[in-house]
Amino acid sequence: MLETIIDRYLADCLKQGKDRKYYFRSFLLYFADKPTTWQNFCAWYMDGINNNLEKKYAAETLYTKWCLIKAAYTHSVNIGLIEEKDNPFYKRVLPPSMKQAMKRKRIDEHKPVIANHAVIENFLVFFLKRKSEETNVRLIALLAYYTGMRVNEICTLKWTDIKTNWLHLQNTKERNPRKVSLDDNALSVIAEARNISAKYEHVFPSSENPANSVSPKVIAVLIARHWRAYRKANKDADFNFSFKSLRTAYIQAAQFNGHTIEGIKKQVGHRSVYITDYSYNGSACTRSINDFSTNPKNEVIHELSKMLRTEIIQEEVIGLDLPRFLAAIKEHIRVST
Repeated sequence: MLETIIDRYLADCLKQGKDRKYYFRSFLLYFADKPTTWQNFCAWYMDGINNNLEKKYAAETLYTKWCLIKAAYTHSVNIGLIEEKDNPFYKRVLPPSMKQAMKRKRIDEHKPVIANHAVIENFLVFFLKRKSEETNVRLIALLAYYTGMRVNEICTLKWTDIKTNWLHLQNTKERNPRKVSLDDNALSVIAEARNISAKYEHVFPSSENPANSVSPKVIAVLIARHWRAYRKANKDADFNFSFKSLRTAYIQAAQFNGHTIEGIKKQVGHRSVYITDYSYNGSACTRSINDFSTNPKNEVIHELSKMLRTEIIQEEVIGLDLPRFLAAIKEHIRVST
């Protein structure tokens, strides 16, 4: 019966131009010899969280599968294929313990990536040896590696945003314009892109419709596809990689090379220096020269910023003597509260 429910749902999805067959393979394998009860669906969900299914699924993929199988049963009730009492999801919600388990899985998956710079650089060279569906994929990856920009920021970049040796970003995650400096490597990438797409509005136009920018989702999918190919041929590529790994590698390298946390924060567009520092220290790179443990004042600034949920600008207070430092902190607390 499960196969019939899925087939009818997939047929209606195809009529709407949506192919969702991939999401249901796991259910057909799991329930080949099991009854489709609520308890067994919960067991499938927990097996997915614990990576005990036929393959390892990311938390978001697992949750999408869960939502779609619920939608398939609801659809079957609506078209009269089954009765409401036969729907195992009817008036059911996930237990709190399962929600907490999924939350832990999401947290584990978003831990800082250990950026092996040698491997990443070899991977970028690997692009040169493969024919890419999007000619701009390698250039976009290189620009992320050399500037720490987000994929959306790079894909929507226009020629009018480019100045002499810096970018003036308009379309940012924080919704505020941001200035991004360009080193020689980044400028060489821009120069190569200019030879390809100078006649278009966007630096990286779509291959299907050059009037529009390339889709960030397309870039992310192609990056992942090339990484899988690279991993098959290279045993040293033993860490999880995504487009964000290029941004992580930039931040870790900048810290290792002695750039200030505040300067890196402005370059990559973080809201707080603490995101920049603590979110990207999963690597073997040394901490920055402004390591918080070396100065007690930094610890005070850090703890107060967490409590007040607002940032205290380090440069303005870190060099003050103790009485003036305390007076500045008190004034910041007064204004913030």
